[in-house]
Amino acid sequence: MYYIEVDEDKIYELRKDENWTSVVEIKKGNYNIIMLSEEFVPDENVLAMLEKNNLQLKKAVVCYIQFGDGSAPWVVGENCILERDAIRIKNELETNEKVLIVGLDDIVG
Repeated sequence: MYYIEVDEDKIYELRKDENWTSVVEIKKGNYNIIMLSEEFVPDENVLAMLEKNNLQLKKAVVCYIQFGDGSAPWVVGENCILERDAIRIKNELETNEKVLIVGLDDIVG
């Protein structure tokens, strides 16, 4: 996964570009974070659009944290954490400016 940062005043102009593609857009302060999947990165049209708009492509890291109640086959501390710990971690990550997206999901099954 990759992302670019776009000033709020440039995002509407960028969306008009015929080579524009976006997986997820996140508003953060006075700019938008645009997530791009890896399939678009080698695309010459996308790279040309980024260069034309003076945008820098940055690598994003996706991290999943699973929480559950400890019932089999999910063992707390081994392959999942408790929900209260997941909420605490989520709250801590949301205050970090380098973290783009934080979400929680419980284990089903």
